Amino acid sequence: MNYWMNTIINRLETAYQTRFD
Repeated sequence: MNYWMNTIINRLETAYQTRFD
């Protein structure tokens, strides 16, 4: 997996956790 792809996924996961926490 490319590093930028991992960064994007990580940001999305963080946003989801923050929104639905």
